[in-house]
Amino acid sequence: MVEDSVDDTLLIAAELQRGGLDPVFERVETAASLQAALDAHNWDLIICDYSMPHLAGPAALAIYQQKGLDIPSISISGTVGEETVAEMMKAGAHDYVMKSNLARLVPAVKRELRGAQERRDRRQTEAVSAYLASIVESYDDAIIGKTLDGTVASWNLGAERIYGYSAAEDDRAFDFRPDPVLPAGRASGDFRYHQAGRRGGWVGNGAHPERRNARGSFAHHLAD
Repeated sequence: MVEDSVDDTLLIAAELQRGGLDPVFERVETAASLQAALDAHNWDLIICDYSMPHLAGPAALAIYQQKGLDIPSISISGTVGEETVAEMMKAGAHDYVMKSNLARLVPAVKRELRGAQERRDRRQTEAVSAYLASIVESYDDAIIGKTLDGTVASWNLGAERIYGYSAAEDDRAFDFRPDPVLPAGRASGDFRYHQAGRRGGWVGNGAHPERRNARGSFAHHLAD
């Protein structure tokens, strides 16, 4: 809590408690103490007064932003004009609450904490997806992602090596759906696969269709 007044700090903490929160906080009022607090702990929230004798609100927000932390920051102060509110929001504050209207504080805090958690969850999901995608891309075997109607949606490097076609080619859409018309000599239950682009067709049964790759040799595809 970036606040020069001990009394105001206690009032803010009491308001948070009335709203069902259990604040564990540290009060700082200088640039050095703010830097030290940010380095020493992983905080969930920053509440920053706008007007202080040793550290102005925008300067405090600049220190917080230089750390690159995704921590909600709520500015709080006495009576100020719209220009001051706009200045704080531009400096990086997520919300602004007047000390004369602390009833807005708890809803703002809960909303910003919820938003921060959603951003963390989203980053974690994206990181896992990127990790799994890197595994698929570097795998030696062909891994082909298909839509429900059988159209190829992704094509890893293993597939490029086996089939001889780059994933970047414009006509790489394939149709893996079975053709109901069986070629002559095929037993009942066999399936003939075909390609939707300009390349050679698929041959083989539903369990082990084959396709002639770009080099003319056969490449095996294990069907679903």
